[in-house]
Order: sequence, then C-alpha cells, then structure tokens
Amino acid sequence: MNLTCQTLSIRIQYTIIIFGTNKLLKKMNITNNSNCTFCKSFEENLCHLFFDCQQVRDIWNKLETWIFETTGKIITIGIKDVIFGILSQNSYDTNIIISLTKQYISLKRYNKQQPHFTELKTYIVKYCIIKKKNFTNYDNKHNLNKTGILTKLSMNNE
Repeated sequence: MNLTCQTLSIRIQYTIIIFGTNKLLKKMNITNNSNCTFCKSFEENLCHLFFDCQQVRDIWNKLETWIFETTGKIITIGIKDVIFGILSQNSYDTNIIISLTKQYISLKRYNKQQPHFTELKTYIVKYCIIKKKNFTNYDNKHNLNKTGILTKLSMNNE
C-alpha cells in the first residue's frame, strides 16, 4: 500500500489513540505490569509513554534543539502536539517529524529497547532522503521545499 506523507501522519495520529499501553494491557489482563517499558518507574499511559517519561522527554528536547540548530526555527512540542498533532497552518513538516518520532518510540517500545536520539535522528533523515528519491516533484506537492524543516534536516545530515 502506497501511503502519502499526509496519510501516514493521519494514520499514526489515529493509531496512537488506540495504542495498547501497559496500563490498558494490565486492565485487560494481558500483562501483569503496568509500569513504563522505558523507565519502569511510572504507570505507562499514553501521556507518559509518548511525552512524560524522562527518557522520551529527553528525545523531544533534543529534537527541538536539533531543529533549531539546523533550521533556526524555534519549535516547542507539547503533549497536545504529540497526541493530536499541530493544527495551525504551515505545520506540515513539524507534524511529519512528530509522527515519525512517535512511530520510532512505538517501535522501541514494541522491541523493548531504549530510545536514543541519535537513532531517531537517523530515522528521520533516512525518511526524508527516501521521500526525495521516490518523488521527483516532491518539493512542489508536499511542502518539502528548500526552506522547509524536513529539507534542511536531511540536507545537513546526508
């Protein structure tokens, strides 16, 4: 199935709402432990897993810094942005980055591995490079232009 970037973003946003956290899995008697997969200290609910866990919070902080250092654009990502996406105009690139980060966190949780920012950075850059290679007119159709966040992140890390 061929997914556009916008479809991918919507799909990940929807999936996150029905995500089976340890809290939910314990309630369903599928697991005995409701603690966070990463920190093991707090109950794993959506907010904790994707934002409040210190290990994940460090990733969001480093992501904001990376975006600023690479593009000069100040982005503050809050819990509402992580769960629902950013609803303002000109937030396409940021929503893709948020979606990719949540997908990365989900993969790490599923594989019971700790998340690391350097891996996330590589994950995002590879995504951008693949998109640029697969779509010859990607710049015009999907806001991946020379001034866009995704373009700058991928160009500075190829």
